Amino acid sequence: MVLKIATINIQGMNNCNKPLDVKNFINKINPSVVCIQETNLDPTIHNTTTFKNYNSFYNPMISPSSGTLSLVHCSLPVLSYKILFPGRVHVVSLSICDFTVHVLNVYLPHKDNIAIACLVEIDKFCQSTGQRDLILAAGDWNFTELAALDRINSKERRKHLSSKMQRVCTNNSLSDSYRLLHPDGNDMTHVGTQSHRPMARLDRIYVSSSQLHAISSHIILPFPSDHAAVLLSLNLAPRNKCQLWKFDNELLKCDIFTTSVRCLLDEFSSQEHTNLQDYELLKSEIKICSMQCAAFLRKQKQLKLQNASRVHQADLDLAAAHPSSSSVN
Repeated sequence: MVLKIATINIQGMNNCNKPLDVKNFINKINPSVVCIQETNLDPTIHNTTTFKNYNSFYNPMISPSSGTLSLVHCSLPVLSYKILFPGRVHVVSLSICDFTVHVLNVYLPHKDNIAIACLVEIDKFCQSTGQRDLILAAGDWNFTELAALDRINSKERRKHLSSKMQRVCTNNSLSDSYRLLHPDGNDMTHVGTQSHRPMARLDRIYVSSSQLHAISSHIILPFPSDHAAVLLSLNLAPRNKCQLWKFDNELLKCDIFTTSVRCLLDEFSSQEHTNLQDYELLKSEIKICSMQCAAFLRKQKQLKLQNASRVHQADLDLAAAHPSSSSVN
């Protein structure tokens, strides 16, 4: 099954044009789940829009520039819905193939103390899920992890949030889906209104590292907002219930993997005092690194095969169009 997750910061759905923009987006993309941030809506006091073939799950606004909404296609069985932080984070859990899929809709605020509290709740929830569950954390995070690649004409002033998010990812084996497919990419999802046009990749979708191989595409799409929409597609297939993660020995020949692990080991060795928890964290980081690199290498192989197939097909088409040039007199 192809699972398509989209995330959009809509900057208020109480504008009559915004629900129409969402409907047009849905009709064009046909996503499985749409995570919407900054709805500025409380369904108990505001009029809301019904989206055909989709169930709506609101996390009501608690202040200006808050509120989230998840639209889930009616064909997907919903197991549960839970608000993790009012107006900022909620999760819809689904049953897909033989997976339990937890889709977190995240809108971090600009106030650091509240943003950190949201990350704490995200971490707690993810650690409470089953070991074989799939986690997808989508939304507007309002900070970047790699300022050198994720920002243009601006600086990252929330590095403490980046550090906190890295720990959340390590604790729960989560990876930035964009970085998997574009290790050196610098595509942006937000453009500021200032004259120098600051840009940043604030809108991201994190995926359980165990399913990185299932990612088929990550696309940034235009949307009538100062935020672009992000669309992630995964090919989910029923899995062997006895399937366990195994290290791919081919990674030992991969410079990216060996360099990354060497950096992790050097950092660990440089610590004056370490304990068992630090060692377990190191093992987890190396495991995530191996999953990310293995998935990246698989994608590279797939791209090479696709390119070779296209070249071969072009040769066949050329031979069919000019049969005399390929024959010997």
